[in-house]
Amino acid sequence: MTAELSVVFEVAPNDVWVGSRSGGEGASIPLLHYNGSAWQQYTTSMIFTGASFVTPPTAVWGSGPNNVYFCFPERPVTRWNGSAFEQVLMADLPGGCSGVSGTSATDVWFVGRTTSNGYVHRYNGTAVTHPWPASSRDLQSVHAASSTLVAFGGQGGSFATWDGTTFAERSGGYREAIGRVWVAPTGEVFAQGSEAIYFGECGRWSKAMGVPGDRGDVAGLDASHVWFGATGGVRRINGTPLTVGPLEPYGIGDATDITYGIWAANPTAVFAAGATRSVEGMPSRNWVRAWNGTSWRDITPTVAFFGTRRVTGFSATEVFVSAANGQVARFNGTSWTTENIGVTDFVQDVIALPGNVLIALTSNARNSRRRSPAGVWSSAGWGPGASLSFQRGWGNAENDVYATRYSGSGTYLWRWNGTAWSEVSILSDYLDDVAGNAAGDITAVGNVGRIWRYGRRTP
Repeated sequence: MTAELSVVFEVAPNDVWVGSRSGGEGASIPLLHYNGSAWQQYTTSMIFTGASFVTPPTAVWGSGPNNVYFCFPERPVTRWNGSAFEQVLMADLPGGCSGVSGTSATDVWFVGRTTSNGYVHRYNGTAVTHPWPASSRDLQSVHAASSTLVAFGGQGGSFATWDGTTFAERSGGYREAIGRVWVAPTGEVFAQGSEAIYFGECGRWSKAMGVPGDRGDVAGLDASHVWFGATGGVRRINGTPLTVGPLEPYGIGDATDITYGIWAANPTAVFAAGATRSVEGMPSRNWVRAWNGTSWRDITPTVAFFGTRRVTGFSATEVFVSAANGQVARFNGTSWTTENIGVTDFVQDVIALPGNVLIALTSNARNSRRRSPAGVWSSAGWGPGASLSFQRGWGNAENDVYATRYSGSGTYLWRWNGTAWSEVSILSDYLDDVAGNAAGDITAVGNVGRIWRYGRRTP
């Protein structure tokens, strides 16, 4: 078989375990084993009874052929005992593990989420201890080189070491919350969090020094023309790469207006969506505004709408926001009309795909809808788990859509390949947004500085 690999661990030359991303609902093969002459495939149901979705393991380690541990996202710690898989240590590690390593069968280290015992755990073959109850939730992986050298790594550049006596946590990167991201056609990544604006390319990240962050969306045309939604206006990169200008007030509305969504059709057609804060005697109200290259004007729909979280479109005369439950509002350059999507679910996000296909990401992901280029709404044909709800999405084609999970089981990033949804193997336990470009550069961001890069990378 041909499969994308996630992790490899060699017990011996004739005993090799490999994590595989050949998933799909009810037919996942997350694990392979090589016995020196042939490969054995292990399906989801062979590892977890009754499971239909399982991502490949994030970590594998064993002290011998009859004692191999696996960390599967959002699943119990799993052990191969030489003849079968068993779920173990569930009382001590109820959230499973994201990392495992050891020096022997009686000295095994796990990184895993617990309620009150921290994220670093040690197993002596009989019992689990939690040496550092305050250990950071950012730690996600571990490598035990010896009994006096154990290293831990994690999100936002966080890492820690154990020298046999002392455990020390450090940080080597940004750890602020990052809520929105946009990827330029040439691969540069622009992200915004509540505290700062960030630039990235092939793992090299920098912060726009002296520029405050905000909750607003990020959108652009190329790496030299990028808009960042802000309170009371926008900031932008306007011709000079990686140089963010000062706040540009809308000139209408209130100075405290919150910008949530932003989308650029061209340099003289930029659309922002947001909300005016509530004050005593006056409830909050949503708005949409348009930039013509010189000034902003109000184009707020007169129909009920809830499009403050995302605005998108195909051109300056075809712009969309979510409206009342079961509806999307469309702007034709002059006026708004509402379109019934065929279900009554709330539209979490609207995703513009190449070919003028629009996806309405609904509160129940199973009910998400597709708008054809002719303007006809129908089922998107998606069939994820019944309890799954997506938050934000981005797509490069109808068979290449990514979404961050809002609720339900599984990891926090999912991909639709035109046939089935599958979990993307990722260590992060929360992601807010995902974006990409036609070249295959996909980036997802979340809190505590999580930035996850998938697919092609620029040189």
